Amino acid sequence: MVMLQRHWQLIAAYGVGLIFWLAFYLWQQTSIHWGVSLSILQTLLILALLYPILEELVFRGLVQSWLLEKTWGHTSWLGLSLANVFTSLLFMGLHFFQHAPLWAVAVFLPSLIFGYLRELYAEATYPLLPSISLHCFYNAGWFYLFGLRQI
Repeated sequence: MVMLQRHWQLIAAYGVGLIFWLAFYLWQQTSIHWGVSLSILQTLLILALLYPILEELVFRGLVQSWLLEKTWGHTSWLGLSLANVFTSLLFMGLHFFQHAPLWAVAVFLPSLIFGYLRELYAEATYPLLPSISLHCFYNAGWFYLFGLRQI
């Protein structure tokens, strides 16, 4: 019970991913192909593990940490620091190179969640682990259920 109280925001963020996938599935009414070939598995590992780990190390580990060192970086509104907002805008902006504009904009909200968790767990032994694990979870679900058809 203590773990639930301490980590309720992280648990809720995982729940948001599940709710989003369900809502998107019902909205799109697409069929999900549950089979996994070796090539799909390799692609999924890159998209669901490698990219999120590298992105979190760069964006939350380097960029957001650097912005938090600035006096204005900790200025926040509704629990979101300016460092998090600027990092998320950069994260979103760089997704325009690989995604359709709507999907590039759509990464802004998850990025804010990742940044919020990075700051929430700033004093933890491994402060990036919650944002990395959530980013991997979001990518794994998204690409497995919907995104691999587009690749």
